[in-house]
Amino acid sequence: LAELEGGIEVAPNDQGRIGSQVHDEVLADYAPVVGAAWRPTPWLALGATWRGASQADFDLPIEVDLGETFPLPVPTLQVRGTAQFDPEQATLEVAGRPLPPLQVAAGLTWKRWSDYQNPIVYTAVPADFPAQPAPDFTDIIEWRAGVEWPIEAGPLVVTSRRLSLHAHPGARADRPAQPARQRPPHDRRRRRPALRPPALRGRRPMASPRRAPAHERFDGHRRSRLRPRDPPGHADAAPRAT
Repeated sequence: LAELEGGIEVAPNDQGRIGSQVHDEVLADYAPVVGAAWRPTPWLALGATWRGASQADFDLPIEVDLGETFPLPVPTLQVRGTAQFDPEQATLEVAGRPLPPLQVAAGLTWKRWSDYQNPIVYTAVPADFPAQPAPDFTDIIEWRAGVEWPIEAGPLVVTSRRLSLHAHPGARADRPAQPARQRPPHDRRRRRPALRPPALRGRRPMASPRRAPAHERFDGHRRSRLRPRDPPGHADAAPRAT
């Protein structure tokens, strides 16, 4: 955390106008932390930590001087308090494995909240004004417990279309299962056969119009049919008129 120290001065300037000057400084506040761990057996572990108190205080007194134009005495306004407070605490925890897949842990934490003071002070009070009552916080002890049991549901398989979890017999984490092969959406084998009208059932479908071969198409320049070449050794082929 950090502390904020400084002050605010309100006074007239050289032209007689009232202005203010702010002086502030941020100081870091550190808290020590000490910890230790001990494993007496392979299935039992102990740990302990201690952390010191840490708090973020601010102290910005406001001093006002109205000058000769307004000769009124203004007391110093105290802007002082605590923005955040983390008490001193100590933790003791024990963890064990009574079974290979089962882990049990429990811990106790003591927090010293009795050191907490009032977060703010009176801004401007006379000297004989009674002090603020103390918060009277008390120390507390917190306990925590937890149980861990891993569940193996099978390797996680990520595909390009969906995220699925496959649990195959005999699959292990070091050998992830292979996802099932999927056909692409444009696969022709998945197309359904075209439905024929009832009047055409049992009849042979009509042939689609035949496209003329290349040698029977008309050339746009000659306006005549193209004669195909005779295959080699076809000497008795009759000539065709062009």
